[in-house]
Amino acid sequence: MKSSEITKTICRVSIRILYSIPVILSVITIGFILLKLAPGDPAVLLAGEAATPQYIENVRKIYGLDKPLWEQYFIYIEKALRLDLGYSLSYKRPVLEVILERFPYTLLLAVSGVSIGFILGVGLGIISAWYRKKLINPLISNISFVLYSTPVFVIGQFLIYYFAIVLKAFPVGGVVTIGLTHGGFLAYVADVLWHLTLPSLTLGLIFMASYVKLTKSSFIEVLSSSYILASRSLGLRNSTILFKHAFRNAIIPILTLAGAQLSMLVGGVIITESMFSWPGIGQLTMEAVSTRDHPLLLGVFFFTSITVVVINIVIDFLYSVVDPRIKERL
Repeated sequence: MKSSEITKTICRVSIRILYSIPVILSVITIGFILLKLAPGDPAVLLAGEAATPQYIENVRKIYGLDKPLWEQYFIYIEKALRLDLGYSLSYKRPVLEVILERFPYTLLLAVSGVSIGFILGVGLGIISAWYRKKLINPLISNISFVLYSTPVFVIGQFLIYYFAIVLKAFPVGGVVTIGLTHGGFLAYVADVLWHLTLPSLTLGLIFMASYVKLTKSSFIEVLSSSYILASRSLGLRNSTILFKHAFRNAIIPILTLAGAQLSMLVGGVIITESMFSWPGIGQLTMEAVSTRDHPLLLGVFFFTSITVVVINIVIDFLYSVVDPRIKERL
């Protein structure tokens, strides 16, 4: 890559980051206000229910909870810029440390779920668009509609019952087999993937329906364009028309959907993680809510907003890889 291209790329990334700062501040501000309006006194949680009023007041002063709300807000923003997200009331550990411990599990589940949905949905969507006058088109559409209309917990419970309880092919939940001594790194990875199968398949089946519908409509539009008709008249093979000419032009809206779904999932898939006892951000958020751990909740809001911004920047630049014509507009 030339130095001029590197400079342009750095400038574009910098502009994207600057545009994202108001979004991050808005998320933190809304979260801060909502948590301050919530019932419960963080000082009592820190000191303990049996603490004396004097000790509770001392705790309130130590953690700055006696200051005005506006001052607490700016103190939190200043610390957040230094990645000091405070101290978890329930875990008695730094918030960032707790989040970073859980985030890889959510990221693994999110990427695998979106990948399964993307591969199945795009594949079936292409088939449905290419054979739109055949019987397979309404069959794929009806299956997608049923999956899209089914709540995630219903699909999850069905997969648990059939594959984990009846067939005993997969574990009910967790990340690794408790009490199992792994013979090496590959054995550990295989065990994690074995536990990951059902929760990621649950998300993948839900997302697949969206990809089928969007891929089908996008490919039908592209396949009706003049350059595709010209390619057919030249006698090009169907695979060449689909994957060399049609795919790159039809994939842009599908990438947008993938980015939106991944952004949503990194915030934690509460229902799926709860069903399968998957120790990710979603389950951590539920624990923070139930224990009224305000610093941990604010930390999750902040960390999630940063992650979503990063994902959106990556998706924006994937557009330029797929279609170089829009590179200069990013």
